[in-house]
Amino acid sequence: MIEKILDGNFRIETLQDEQGRRYYSIKIAFSNDDILTVYKENMQDLMEVLPNIISSAIKARVLTDAVVNY
Repeated sequence: MIEKILDGNFRIETLQDEQGRRYYSIKIAFSNDDILTVYKENMQDLMEVLPNIISSAIKARVLTDAVVNY
């Protein structure tokens, strides 16, 4: 049996501000009301926080399931 634990839209983008500085962002949408966006100044920093983002999303899902099933 396969159970979907997390599902969502995942996007990595580059942005440029008015002074020409480049930023990188990860945007993860788990639902219309549950969207997480993280901005960093370089791709390396963005990749370093990615495991924490995924881990936190899984923990939040587990807690949500626990509350619903309680």
